[in-house]
Amino acid sequence: MCVGLEEKTEFKFAELSERAKSKARDAFREGHLDYEWWDDIYKDVLNIGKLLGIYVGTRTGKYSNGNPWSQPDIYFAGFSCQGDGACFSGDIWLSQMKGASARITAETNDGDPRLVALAVQAETLYGRAATIWTALRLAGTDVEDLHDLSDARFDVKNDGRGYFTRATPHDDDTWQDDLTKDVQAFVTAFSVWIYRSLEAEHDYLNSDECIDAALEDYEKMFNEDGSMI
Repeated sequence: MCVGLEEKTEFKFAELSERAKSKARDAFREGHLDYEWWDDIYKDVLNIGKLLGIYVGTRTGKYSNGNPWSQPDIYFAGFSCQGDGACFSGDIWLSQMKGASARITAETNDGDPRLVALAVQAETLYGRAATIWTALRLAGTDVEDLHDLSDARFDVKNDGRGYFTRATPHDDDTWQDDLTKDVQAFVTAFSVWIYRSLEAEHDYLNSDECIDAALEDYEKMFNEDGSMI
């Protein structure tokens, strides 16, 4: 008497049909980003910001058990609705914008045109600030009551909800007021770069390539139709 082979009922992801794989991917996507997946992007933001003369602030709080927490003061929403965006708080030091292009080139090797544009924007802003400051001194302005370019900075604040970052002079100096519009354009461009970086990371983590690798690495088993066991 011959005994038939048992029909296979459990499958690895790689063994599934394309239709079953698609079902497995969709189910996995629904909740797999339930962790702070943006941490690496935030680290990049802090690093790139310093190269451009931007120092992103920190917000703090306490967990329910009383332990303290801190994280970069960045907010974002995305990535498919009108009004999505990113904002941050911190300080901009005008003097530290000098040499931004060289620092960005030395630190990054991917040739991201957005970073190159931000560096050029920073150096142009520094050049304008230096020109204004020099003109004030040459004109005989009493600079004792003004803050030197090396000390000049702008406060950067966010609303945490509308995803708008506002830049205002830290000190009550007229010469810094003359730069506010350009500084505002700069921080807006930086906020857009933050958002696009987060969006790219989010898209990658939800890509078929990334999902497939995760399902194979986790060694999950599936029914023939793609349902996870």
